[in-house]
Amino acid sequence: MGTTRVGRDLFVDCIVGEGVDAVFGNPGTTELPVMEALAARGEPPYYLGLQEIVCLGMADGYAQATGRPAVVNLHASPGLGNAMSNLYNAWRGRTPLVVTAGQQDTRFNLQEPLLFSDLVRQASQYCKWTWEIRRADEIPAAVRRAFKEAATPPTGPVFLSLPMDLLDGEVAGGPQPPTRLAPPGPPDPGALEAAAGFLSDARSPVIVAGDRVDREGAKSELAALASALGAPVWNEPYSQRLPMAPDHPLFAGFLPTLGPVIKDRLGDADVVLIAGGEAFLMYPPFEPGSPFPDGAAVIHLDSSPQEIGRIFPVDSGMVGDLRAALGALAGAAGPGAAEDRRRAVTERIGKAREQFAAAASSDGSDPPGAGALLFALSEAWRGHIIVDETVSSAASVQRCCSHSPPSERYGHRTGGLGWGLPAALGVALARPGERVFCLLGDGAALYAVQGLWTAARYGLDITFVILDNSGYEIIRAGMRRQGGPAGSAGIYPGMDIDDPPIDWAALARGFGLRYAEIKDVAGAAEAASELSAGEGPALLRAPIAPGFQFPS
Repeated sequence: MGTTRVGRDLFVDCIVGEGVDAVFGNPGTTELPVMEALAARGEPPYYLGLQEIVCLGMADGYAQATGRPAVVNLHASPGLGNAMSNLYNAWRGRTPLVVTAGQQDTRFNLQEPLLFSDLVRQASQYCKWTWEIRRADEIPAAVRRAFKEAATPPTGPVFLSLPMDLLDGEVAGGPQPPTRLAPPGPPDPGALEAAAGFLSDARSPVIVAGDRVDREGAKSELAALASALGAPVWNEPYSQRLPMAPDHPLFAGFLPTLGPVIKDRLGDADVVLIAGGEAFLMYPPFEPGSPFPDGAAVIHLDSSPQEIGRIFPVDSGMVGDLRAALGALAGAAGPGAAEDRRRAVTERIGKAREQFAAAASSDGSDPPGAGALLFALSEAWRGHIIVDETVSSAASVQRCCSHSPPSERYGHRTGGLGWGLPAALGVALARPGERVFCLLGDGAALYAVQGLWTAARYGLDITFVILDNSGYEIIRAGMRRQGGPAGSAGIYPGMDIDDPPIDWAALARGFGLRYAEIKDVAGAAEAASELSAGEGPALLRAPIAPGFQFPS
Protein backbone atom coordinates (compact mmCIF):
# COMPACT_ATOMS: atom_id res chain seq x y z
CA MET A 1 0.00 0.00 0.00
CA GLY A 2 1.38 3.44 -0.96
CA THR A 3 2.12 6.21 1.46
CA THR A 4 -0.56 8.74 2.30
CA ARG A 5 -0.24 12.44 2.93
CA VAL A 6 -2.45 15.06 4.49
CA GLY A 7 -3.88 17.23 1.70
CA ARG A 8 -2.46 20.49 3.04
CA ASP A 9 1.08 19.07 3.17
CA LEU A 10 0.70 17.63 -0.31
CA PHE A 11 -0.45 21.02 -1.64
CA VAL A 12 2.69 22.72 -0.32
CA ASP A 13 4.87 19.88 -1.65
CA CYS A 14 3.25 20.39 -5.06
CA ILE A 15 3.90 24.13 -5.28
CA VAL A 16 7.49 23.68 -4.09
CA GLY A 17 7.91 21.04 -6.78
CA GLU A 18 6.82 23.66 -9.30
CA GLY A 19 9.68 25.92 -8.20
CA VAL A 20 7.74 28.24 -5.88
CA ASP A 21 10.07 30.00 -3.43
CA ALA A 22 7.64 32.59 -2.02
CA VAL A 23 3.95 32.76 -1.13
CA PHE A 24 2.09 36.07 -0.79
CA GLY A 25 -1.08 36.50 1.21
CA ASN A 26 -3.18 37.55 4.16
CA PRO A 27 -4.58 34.52 5.98
CA GLY A 28 -8.00 33.95 7.51
CA THR A 29 -9.73 30.92 8.96
CA THR A 30 -10.19 29.23 5.57
CA GLU A 31 -6.43 29.45 4.92
CA LEU A 32 -5.35 27.88 8.23
CA PRO A 33 -4.66 24.44 6.69
CA VAL A 34 -2.18 25.98 4.25
CA MET A 35 -0.58 28.03 7.03
CA GLU A 36 -0.21 24.87 9.13
CA ALA A 37 1.56 23.10 6.25
CA LEU A 38 3.87 26.05 5.58
CA ALA A 39 4.78 26.21 9.26
CA ALA A 40 5.49 22.47 9.38
CA ARG A 41 7.69 22.50 6.29
CA GLY A 42 9.43 25.81 7.07
CA GLU A 43 9.39 26.88 3.43
CA PRO A 44 8.64 28.64 1.17
CA PRO A 45 8.53 31.94 3.09
CA TYR A 46 5.15 33.64 3.46
CA TYR A 47 5.08 37.40 2.78
CA LEU A 48 2.26 39.21 4.52
CA GLY A 49 0.28 42.05 3.00
CA LEU A 50 -2.22 43.93 5.15
CA GLN A 51 -4.90 43.92 2.44
CA GLU A 52 -5.38 41.59 -0.49
CA ILE A 53 -4.84 44.26 -3.14
CA VAL A 54 -1.28 44.42 -1.78
CA CYS A 55 -0.88 40.63 -1.74
CA LEU A 56 -1.88 40.17 -5.36
CA GLY A 57 0.17 43.15 -6.53
CA MET A 58 3.23 41.77 -4.73
CA ALA A 59 2.80 38.43 -6.49
CA ASP A 60 2.42 40.25 -9.83
CA GLY A 61 5.69 42.15 -9.38
CA TYR A 62 7.50 39.03 -8.20
CA ALA A 63 6.28 36.96 -11.16
CA GLN A 64 7.31 39.64 -13.62
CA ALA A 65 10.77 40.03 -12.09
CA THR A 66 11.48 36.29 -11.86
CA GLY A 67 9.72 35.18 -15.04
CA ARG A 68 8.00 32.36 -13.12
CA PRO A 69 4.41 31.92 -11.90
CA ALA A 70 3.95 33.28 -8.37
CA VAL A 71 1.49 32.03 -5.76
CA VAL A 72 -0.89 34.27 -3.84
CA ASN A 73 -3.13 32.90 -1.08
CA LEU A 74 -6.32 34.95 -0.47
CA HIS A 75 -8.97 34.78 2.23
CA ALA A 76 -12.21 33.30 0.90
CA SER A 77 -14.69 35.46 -1.02
CA PRO A 78 -14.00 38.84 0.67
CA GLY A 79 -10.24 38.44 0.16
CA LEU A 80 -10.69 37.56 -3.49
CA GLY A 81 -12.99 40.56 -3.84
CA ASN A 82 -10.41 42.88 -2.28
CA ALA A 83 -7.79 41.61 -4.74
CA MET A 84 -10.00 41.86 -7.82
CA SER A 85 -8.59 45.13 -9.19
CA ASN A 86 -5.06 43.76 -9.24
CA LEU A 87 -6.32 40.44 -10.58
CA TYR A 88 -7.73 42.47 -13.46
CA ASN A 89 -4.34 44.20 -13.87
CA ALA A 90 -2.56 40.82 -13.94
CA TRP A 91 -5.04 39.49 -16.50
CA ARG A 92 -4.54 42.46 -18.83
CA GLY A 93 -0.78 42.34 -18.23
CA ARG A 94 -0.52 38.58 -18.95
CA THR A 95 1.23 37.99 -15.60
CA PRO A 96 1.59 34.28 -14.77
CA LEU A 97 -0.02 33.84 -11.35
CA VAL A 98 -1.52 30.93 -9.42
CA VAL A 99 -4.17 32.59 -7.28
CA THR A 100 -5.64 30.48 -4.48
CA ALA A 101 -8.34 31.14 -1.92
CA GLY A 102 -9.57 29.08 0.98
CA GLN A 103 -13.13 27.76 0.70
CA GLN A 104 -15.41 26.75 3.53
CA ASP A 105 -15.91 23.09 4.53
CA THR A 106 -17.81 21.41 1.69
CA ARG A 107 -20.05 19.53 4.17
CA PHE A 108 -22.02 22.63 5.07
CA ASN A 109 -21.71 24.85 1.99
CA LEU A 110 -25.33 24.07 1.13
CA GLN A 111 -26.15 26.22 4.16
CA GLU A 112 -24.22 29.15 2.62
CA PRO A 113 -22.14 29.75 5.76
CA LEU A 114 -20.16 32.85 6.64
CA LEU A 115 -17.54 33.74 3.97
CA PHE A 116 -18.93 31.23 1.46
CA SER A 117 -19.59 32.04 -2.20
CA ASP A 118 -18.97 30.57 -5.64
CA LEU A 119 -15.27 31.45 -5.82
CA VAL A 120 -14.78 29.95 -9.27
CA ARG A 121 -17.49 32.14 -10.76
CA GLN A 122 -16.12 35.16 -8.88
CA ALA A 123 -12.61 34.72 -10.34
CA SER A 124 -13.39 33.37 -13.79
CA GLN A 125 -13.69 36.63 -15.74
CA TYR A 126 -10.04 37.54 -15.13
CA CYS A 127 -8.41 34.11 -15.17
CA LYS A 128 -7.30 31.76 -17.93
CA TRP A 129 -8.48 28.73 -15.98
CA THR A 130 -10.37 28.24 -12.71
CA TRP A 131 -11.10 25.19 -10.57
CA GLU A 132 -12.37 24.21 -7.13
CA ILE A 133 -10.88 21.06 -5.65
CA ARG A 134 -13.67 18.43 -5.42
CA ARG A 135 -11.71 15.57 -3.83
CA ALA A 136 -8.46 15.55 -1.90
CA ASP A 137 -6.85 13.29 -4.50
CA GLU A 138 -7.33 16.04 -7.13
CA ILE A 139 -4.73 18.25 -5.46
CA PRO A 140 -1.61 17.06 -7.39
CA ALA A 141 -3.29 17.16 -10.82
CA ALA A 142 -4.99 20.50 -10.17
CA VAL A 143 -1.78 22.17 -9.02
CA ARG A 144 0.17 20.79 -11.97
CA ARG A 145 -2.43 22.02 -14.43
CA ALA A 146 -2.67 25.43 -12.76
CA PHE A 147 1.05 26.08 -13.23
CA LYS A 148 1.00 24.72 -16.77
CA GLU A 149 -1.90 27.01 -17.73
CA ALA A 150 -0.37 30.08 -16.06
CA ALA A 151 2.97 29.65 -17.83
CA THR A 152 1.70 28.75 -21.32
CA PRO A 153 1.48 31.65 -23.81
CA PRO A 154 -0.53 33.72 -23.60
CA THR A 155 0.50 33.63 -19.95
CA GLY A 156 -1.85 34.88 -17.25
CA PRO A 157 -3.48 34.27 -13.88
CA VAL A 158 -5.29 31.06 -12.96
CA PHE A 159 -7.38 30.31 -9.86
CA LEU A 160 -7.72 27.39 -7.45
CA SER A 161 -10.36 27.20 -4.70
CA LEU A 162 -9.16 25.12 -1.73
CA PRO A 163 -11.91 23.75 0.54
CA MET A 164 -10.74 23.44 4.16
CA ASP A 165 -11.96 19.89 4.78
CA LEU A 166 -10.26 18.52 1.66
CA LEU A 167 -6.94 20.02 2.68
CA ASP A 168 -7.27 18.13 5.96
CA GLY A 169 -8.07 14.83 4.19
CA GLU A 170 -5.72 11.90 3.55
CA VAL A 171 -4.33 11.47 0.04
CA ALA A 172 -2.43 8.53 -1.42
CA GLY A 173 0.66 9.30 -3.46
CA GLY A 174 2.64 12.47 -3.97
CA PRO A 175 3.08 15.44 -6.31
CA GLN A 176 2.95 15.04 -10.06
CA PRO A 177 5.98 16.10 -12.09
CA PRO A 178 5.64 19.61 -13.53
CA THR A 179 4.53 20.02 -17.14
CA ARG A 180 7.18 21.98 -18.99
CA LEU A 181 6.37 23.01 -22.56
CA ALA A 182 9.11 23.79 -25.05
CA PRO A 183 8.95 27.37 -26.34
CA PRO A 184 7.61 27.87 -29.86
CA GLY A 185 10.05 27.46 -32.72
CA PRO A 186 10.67 29.93 -35.53
CA PRO A 187 7.67 31.07 -37.59
CA ASP A 188 6.78 29.32 -40.81
CA PRO A 189 9.54 29.95 -43.41
CA GLY A 190 6.99 31.14 -45.95
CA ALA A 191 5.57 33.67 -43.50
CA LEU A 192 9.08 34.90 -42.66
CA GLU A 193 9.88 35.28 -46.34
CA ALA A 194 6.69 37.25 -46.94
CA ALA A 195 7.39 39.56 -43.99
CA ALA A 196 10.99 40.06 -45.12
CA GLY A 197 9.66 41.01 -48.55
CA PHE A 198 7.37 43.67 -47.11
CA LEU A 199 10.23 45.11 -45.06
CA SER A 200 12.81 45.07 -47.85
CA ASP A 201 10.43 46.95 -50.14
CA ALA A 202 9.42 49.47 -47.47
CA ARG A 203 10.10 53.13 -48.00
CA SER A 204 9.39 54.07 -44.35
CA PRO A 205 9.13 51.04 -42.03
CA VAL A 206 8.15 51.41 -38.38
CA ILE A 207 8.37 48.86 -35.53
CA VAL A 208 5.94 48.72 -32.61
CA ALA A 209 7.32 46.46 -29.88
CA GLY A 210 5.52 45.04 -26.87
CA ASP A 211 6.17 43.52 -23.47
CA ARG A 212 6.95 40.04 -24.74
CA VAL A 213 10.10 41.23 -26.55
CA ASP A 214 11.70 41.75 -23.14
CA ARG A 215 9.99 38.79 -21.45
CA GLU A 216 11.28 36.43 -24.13
CA GLY A 217 14.82 37.82 -24.22
CA ALA A 218 14.64 39.29 -27.72
CA LYS A 219 15.83 42.86 -27.07
CA SER A 220 19.16 42.54 -28.86
CA GLU A 221 17.50 40.93 -31.91
CA LEU A 222 14.96 43.75 -32.04
CA ALA A 223 17.71 46.37 -31.86
CA ALA A 224 19.61 44.62 -34.66
CA LEU A 225 16.51 44.56 -36.87
CA ALA A 226 15.74 48.22 -36.21
CA SER A 227 19.32 49.16 -37.08
CA ALA A 228 19.29 47.07 -40.26
CA LEU A 229 16.02 48.66 -41.39
CA GLY A 230 16.74 52.17 -40.17
CA ALA A 231 13.33 51.98 -38.48
CA PRO A 232 12.12 53.79 -35.36
CA VAL A 233 10.89 51.56 -32.54
CA TRP A 234 7.79 52.60 -30.64
CA ASN A 235 6.75 50.92 -27.40
CA GLU A 236 3.16 49.65 -27.38
CA PRO A 237 0.57 51.68 -25.40
CA TYR A 238 0.54 51.06 -21.64
CA SER A 239 3.64 48.90 -21.88
CA GLN A 240 4.98 47.19 -18.77
CA ARG A 241 8.45 46.50 -20.11
CA LEU A 242 11.08 48.18 -22.28
CA PRO A 243 11.65 46.34 -25.59
CA MET A 244 15.08 47.95 -26.05
CA ALA A 245 17.41 50.28 -24.18
CA PRO A 246 15.48 53.57 -23.80
CA ASP A 247 18.54 55.61 -24.77
CA HIS A 248 19.02 53.64 -28.00
CA PRO A 249 19.11 56.19 -30.86
CA LEU A 250 16.23 54.39 -32.65
CA PHE A 251 13.93 54.16 -29.63
CA ALA A 252 11.15 56.63 -30.45
CA GLY A 253 9.25 56.36 -27.17
CA PHE A 254 5.85 55.18 -26.01
CA LEU A 255 2.68 55.23 -28.05
CA PRO A 256 -0.40 56.78 -26.43
CA THR A 257 -3.76 55.03 -26.13
CA LEU A 258 -5.72 57.17 -28.60
CA GLY A 259 -6.14 55.82 -32.13
CA PRO A 260 -5.77 59.09 -34.07
CA VAL A 261 -2.67 60.03 -32.07
CA ILE A 262 -1.13 56.60 -32.70
CA LYS A 263 -1.75 57.15 -36.40
CA ASP A 264 -0.05 60.53 -36.20
CA ARG A 265 2.96 59.09 -34.34
CA LEU A 266 3.41 56.37 -36.97
CA GLY A 267 3.62 59.15 -39.54
CA ASP A 268 4.14 58.16 -43.16
CA ALA A 269 4.95 54.51 -42.39
CA ASP A 270 4.18 52.19 -45.29
CA VAL A 271 5.00 49.01 -43.30
CA VAL A 272 4.30 48.56 -39.59
CA LEU A 273 5.84 45.54 -37.82
CA ILE A 274 4.24 44.71 -34.45
CA ALA A 275 6.47 42.42 -32.38
CA GLY A 276 5.39 40.76 -29.14
CA GLY A 277 2.60 43.18 -28.29
CA GLU A 278 -1.06 44.06 -28.50
CA ALA A 279 -2.45 46.12 -31.38
CA PHE A 280 -3.56 48.32 -29.66
CA LEU A 281 -4.71 48.96 -26.09
CA MET A 282 -7.02 52.00 -26.37
CA TYR A 283 -8.51 54.49 -23.94
CA PRO A 284 -11.64 56.64 -24.32
CA PRO A 285 -12.92 58.58 -26.12
CA PHE A 286 -13.82 56.09 -28.82
CA GLU A 287 -12.54 57.02 -32.26
CA PRO A 288 -13.65 55.04 -35.31
CA GLY A 289 -11.25 53.81 -37.94
CA SER A 290 -7.81 52.26 -38.01
CA PRO A 291 -4.84 53.59 -36.01
CA PHE A 292 -2.50 52.60 -38.84
CA PRO A 293 -1.44 55.01 -41.60
CA ASP A 294 -3.58 54.74 -44.72
CA GLY A 295 -2.31 52.05 -47.04
CA ALA A 296 0.33 50.73 -44.62
CA ALA A 297 1.02 46.98 -44.63
CA VAL A 298 0.77 45.47 -41.14
CA ILE A 299 2.97 42.56 -40.02
CA HIS A 300 2.28 41.03 -36.60
CA LEU A 301 4.74 38.66 -34.91
CA ASP A 302 3.95 37.00 -31.59
CA SER A 303 4.55 33.79 -29.66
CA SER A 304 0.81 33.55 -29.05
CA PRO A 305 -1.65 33.28 -31.95
CA GLN A 306 -4.35 34.87 -29.78
CA GLU A 307 -3.00 38.40 -30.28
CA ILE A 308 -2.51 38.34 -34.05
CA GLY A 309 -5.40 39.93 -35.93
CA ARG A 310 -7.49 40.07 -32.76
CA ILE A 311 -8.63 43.67 -33.28
CA PHE A 312 -7.31 44.87 -36.64
CA PRO A 313 -6.59 42.84 -39.81
CA VAL A 314 -2.97 42.12 -40.69
CA ASP A 315 -1.25 41.56 -44.01
CA SER A 316 1.20 39.04 -42.57
CA GLY A 317 0.74 37.13 -39.30
CA MET A 318 3.56 35.05 -37.81
CA VAL A 319 3.43 32.81 -34.73
CA GLY A 320 6.75 31.75 -33.28
CA ASP A 321 9.77 32.45 -31.14
CA LEU A 322 10.47 36.19 -31.08
CA ARG A 323 14.24 35.88 -30.86
CA ALA A 324 14.45 33.52 -33.82
CA ALA A 325 12.02 35.53 -35.96
CA LEU A 326 13.52 38.95 -35.27
CA GLY A 327 17.01 37.58 -35.80
CA ALA A 328 15.99 36.03 -39.12
CA LEU A 329 14.37 39.28 -40.30
CA ALA A 330 17.48 41.25 -39.31
CA GLY A 331 19.65 38.82 -41.26
CA ALA A 332 17.41 39.12 -44.31
CA ALA A 333 17.66 42.91 -44.21
CA GLY A 334 21.44 42.75 -44.37
CA PRO A 335 23.99 45.17 -42.85
CA GLY A 336 23.86 48.77 -43.99
CA ALA A 337 20.71 48.28 -46.06
CA ALA A 338 19.19 51.57 -44.92
CA GLU A 339 22.01 53.83 -43.78
CA ASP A 340 20.46 57.10 -44.99
CA ARG A 341 17.09 56.28 -43.44
CA ARG A 342 18.73 55.28 -40.16
CA ARG A 343 20.61 58.58 -40.02
CA ALA A 344 17.43 60.60 -40.64
CA VAL A 345 15.44 58.69 -38.02
CA THR A 346 18.11 58.99 -35.33
CA GLU A 347 18.42 62.73 -35.97
CA ARG A 348 14.66 63.18 -35.63
CA ILE A 349 14.53 61.18 -32.39
CA GLY A 350 17.58 63.00 -31.02
CA LYS A 351 15.99 66.39 -31.68
CA ALA A 352 12.79 65.36 -29.91
CA ARG A 353 14.81 64.32 -26.85
CA GLU A 354 16.73 67.59 -26.88
CA GLN A 355 13.51 69.59 -27.08
CA PHE A 356 12.05 67.75 -24.08
CA ALA A 357 15.24 68.26 -22.07
CA ALA A 358 15.34 71.97 -22.92
CA ALA A 359 11.69 72.48 -21.96
CA ALA A 360 12.07 70.53 -18.72
CA SER A 361 15.27 72.35 -17.76
CA SER A 362 13.75 75.79 -18.33
CA ASP A 363 10.58 75.23 -16.29
CA GLY A 364 10.79 77.69 -13.41
CA SER A 365 7.30 77.23 -12.02
CA ASP A 366 6.69 76.63 -8.30
CA PRO A 367 5.64 73.90 -7.73
CA PRO A 368 7.32 72.56 -10.87
CA GLY A 369 5.61 70.69 -13.66
CA ALA A 370 6.00 66.92 -13.72
CA GLY A 371 8.45 67.03 -16.63
CA ALA A 372 10.84 69.42 -14.88
CA LEU A 373 10.75 67.56 -11.58
CA LEU A 374 11.19 64.13 -13.13
CA PHE A 375 13.95 65.27 -15.48
CA ALA A 376 15.95 66.49 -12.49
CA LEU A 377 15.05 63.46 -10.39
CA SER A 378 15.95 60.97 -13.11
CA GLU A 379 19.67 61.23 -12.40
CA ALA A 380 18.99 59.45 -9.10
CA TRP A 381 17.32 56.45 -10.72
CA ARG A 382 19.93 55.96 -13.47
CA GLY A 383 20.98 52.30 -13.44
CA HIS A 384 18.37 51.31 -10.84
CA ILE A 385 15.00 49.58 -11.24
CA ILE A 386 11.85 51.62 -11.86
CA VAL A 387 8.28 50.61 -11.04
CA ASP A 388 6.00 53.26 -12.50
CA GLU A 389 2.37 54.06 -11.65
CA THR A 390 2.40 57.81 -12.11
CA VAL A 391 -0.61 57.86 -14.49
CA SER A 392 -0.87 61.57 -15.42
CA SER A 393 2.93 61.97 -15.23
CA ALA A 394 3.74 58.69 -17.01
CA ALA A 395 4.63 60.36 -20.33
CA SER A 396 7.28 62.45 -18.58
CA VAL A 397 8.69 59.39 -16.80
CA GLN A 398 8.92 57.62 -20.14
CA ARG A 399 10.76 60.51 -21.80
CA CYS A 400 13.14 60.76 -18.84
CA CYS A 401 14.04 57.08 -19.21
CA SER A 402 15.78 57.99 -22.47
CA HIS A 403 17.81 60.63 -20.60
CA SER A 404 18.65 58.50 -17.54
CA PRO A 405 18.07 54.82 -18.37
CA PRO A 406 16.97 52.53 -15.54
CA SER A 407 18.35 49.00 -15.38
CA GLU A 408 14.79 47.67 -15.67
CA ARG A 409 11.34 49.23 -15.95
CA TYR A 410 7.99 47.82 -14.86
CA GLY A 411 5.00 49.89 -15.89
CA HIS A 412 1.28 49.99 -15.23
CA ARG A 413 -0.60 48.02 -17.88
CA THR A 414 -4.17 49.18 -17.17
CA GLY A 415 -6.15 51.95 -15.54
CA GLY A 416 -6.84 50.02 -12.33
CA LEU A 417 -5.01 51.95 -9.59
CA GLY A 418 -3.23 50.32 -6.67
CA TRP A 419 -0.79 48.19 -8.67
CA GLY A 420 2.48 50.09 -8.46
CA LEU A 421 3.21 50.19 -4.73
CA PRO A 422 2.68 46.45 -4.11
CA ALA A 423 4.31 45.48 -7.42
CA ALA A 424 7.45 47.28 -6.24
CA LEU A 425 7.44 45.08 -3.13
CA GLY A 426 7.43 41.95 -5.28
CA VAL A 427 10.13 43.27 -7.60
CA ALA A 428 12.33 44.17 -4.62
CA LEU A 429 11.89 40.70 -3.12
CA ALA A 430 12.92 39.17 -6.44
CA ARG A 431 15.92 41.50 -6.80
CA PRO A 432 17.63 41.55 -3.37
CA GLY A 433 20.54 43.95 -3.17
CA GLU A 434 19.16 46.27 -5.86
CA ARG A 435 17.47 49.61 -5.22
CA VAL A 436 13.95 50.00 -6.63
CA PHE A 437 12.47 53.43 -7.36
CA CYS A 438 8.68 53.23 -7.16
CA LEU A 439 7.17 56.29 -8.85
CA LEU A 440 3.57 56.96 -7.79
CA GLY A 441 0.93 59.59 -8.12
CA ASP A 442 -0.52 60.58 -4.76
CA GLY A 443 -3.92 59.18 -5.72
CA ALA A 444 -2.52 55.83 -6.91
CA ALA A 445 -0.36 55.46 -3.78
CA LEU A 446 -3.35 55.73 -1.45
CA TYR A 447 -5.09 52.71 -3.01
CA ALA A 448 -2.54 50.34 -1.47
CA VAL A 449 -0.79 52.46 1.13
CA GLN A 450 -0.81 49.52 3.58
CA GLY A 451 2.03 48.12 1.47
CA LEU A 452 4.41 50.58 3.11
CA TRP A 453 4.21 48.44 6.24
CA THR A 454 5.20 45.34 4.25
CA ALA A 455 8.19 47.22 2.81
CA ALA A 456 9.33 48.07 6.33
CA ARG A 457 8.52 44.60 7.71
CA TYR A 458 10.88 42.93 5.25
CA GLY A 459 13.45 45.74 5.00
CA LEU A 460 13.01 46.17 1.25
CA ASP A 461 15.30 48.58 -0.57
CA ILE A 462 12.62 50.74 -2.19
CA THR A 463 12.42 54.50 -2.57
CA PHE A 464 8.76 55.46 -2.95
CA VAL A 465 8.53 58.77 -4.81
CA ILE A 466 5.10 60.40 -4.39
CA LEU A 467 4.35 62.92 -7.15
CA ASP A 468 1.87 65.03 -5.22
CA ASN A 469 -0.58 67.21 -7.14
CA SER A 470 -3.29 66.81 -4.47
CA GLY A 471 -5.79 65.00 -6.65
CA TYR A 472 -6.70 62.68 -9.48
CA GLU A 473 -5.25 64.88 -12.21
CA ILE A 474 -5.97 62.63 -15.16
CA ILE A 475 -9.67 62.64 -14.21
CA ARG A 476 -9.65 66.42 -13.80
CA ALA A 477 -8.12 66.63 -17.28
CA GLY A 478 -10.85 64.35 -18.55
CA MET A 479 -13.45 66.76 -17.17
CA ARG A 480 -11.75 69.62 -19.00
CA ARG A 481 -11.55 67.64 -22.25
CA GLN A 482 -15.24 66.78 -21.99
CA GLY A 483 -15.99 70.48 -22.47
CA GLY A 484 -18.90 70.64 -20.03
CA PRO A 485 -19.62 73.59 -17.74
CA ALA A 486 -18.07 71.97 -14.64
CA GLY A 487 -14.72 71.22 -16.26
CA SER A 488 -14.64 74.61 -17.99
CA ALA A 489 -15.16 76.29 -14.63
CA GLY A 490 -12.53 74.17 -12.88
CA ILE A 491 -15.08 72.33 -10.71
CA TYR A 492 -13.97 68.75 -10.05
CA PRO A 493 -16.35 66.81 -7.78
CA GLY A 494 -14.66 63.89 -6.07
CA MET A 495 -11.27 64.52 -7.68
CA ASP A 496 -9.40 66.69 -5.16
CA ILE A 497 -7.59 65.19 -2.15
CA ASP A 498 -6.28 68.37 -0.51
CA ASP A 499 -8.82 69.02 2.24
CA PRO A 500 -7.47 67.85 4.58
CA PRO A 501 -4.05 67.49 2.96
CA ILE A 502 -2.34 64.11 3.24
CA ASP A 503 0.44 64.17 5.83
CA TRP A 504 2.95 61.98 3.96
CA ALA A 505 5.61 62.47 6.61
CA ALA A 506 3.33 61.09 9.30
CA LEU A 507 2.21 58.23 7.04
CA ALA A 508 5.78 57.23 6.21
CA ARG A 509 7.02 57.34 9.77
CA GLY A 510 3.89 55.64 11.06
CA PHE A 511 4.58 52.67 8.79
CA GLY A 512 8.30 52.65 9.67
CA LEU A 513 9.91 54.38 6.66
CA ARG A 514 12.51 57.10 6.40
CA TYR A 515 11.13 60.32 4.88
CA ALA A 516 12.25 63.39 2.97
CA GLU A 517 10.65 66.05 0.79
CA ILE A 518 11.93 67.71 -2.36
CA LYS A 519 12.16 71.45 -1.74
CA ASP A 520 13.22 72.55 -5.23
CA VAL A 521 14.02 71.08 -8.63
CA ALA A 522 17.74 71.77 -8.35
CA GLY A 523 18.04 69.56 -5.28
CA ALA A 524 15.73 66.75 -6.44
CA ALA A 525 18.37 64.23 -7.53
CA GLU A 526 20.54 64.90 -4.48
CA ALA A 527 17.60 64.49 -2.10
CA ALA A 528 16.57 61.23 -3.74
CA SER A 529 20.13 59.87 -3.77
CA GLU A 530 20.76 60.74 -0.12
CA LEU A 531 17.49 59.17 0.97
CA SER A 532 18.19 56.05 -1.09
CA ALA A 533 21.72 55.60 0.23
CA GLY A 534 20.49 53.94 3.41
CA GLU A 535 19.15 50.43 3.73
CA GLY A 536 15.46 49.61 3.69
CA PRO A 537 12.48 51.59 2.44
CA ALA A 538 12.08 55.35 2.26
CA LEU A 539 9.41 57.76 1.05
CA LEU A 540 10.14 60.96 -0.87
CA ARG A 541 7.38 63.49 -1.41
CA ALA A 542 7.69 65.52 -4.60
CA PRO A 543 5.12 68.34 -5.00
CA ILE A 544 4.21 69.02 -8.63
CA ALA A 545 1.80 71.39 -10.34
CA PRO A 546 -1.39 70.03 -11.90
CA GLY A 547 -1.86 70.53 -15.60
CA PHE A 548 -2.00 67.24 -17.49
CA GLN A 549 -2.90 67.44 -21.18
CA PHE A 550 -4.01 64.44 -23.21
CA PRO A 551 -1.73 63.79 -26.21
CA SER A 552 -2.98 65.18 -29.49
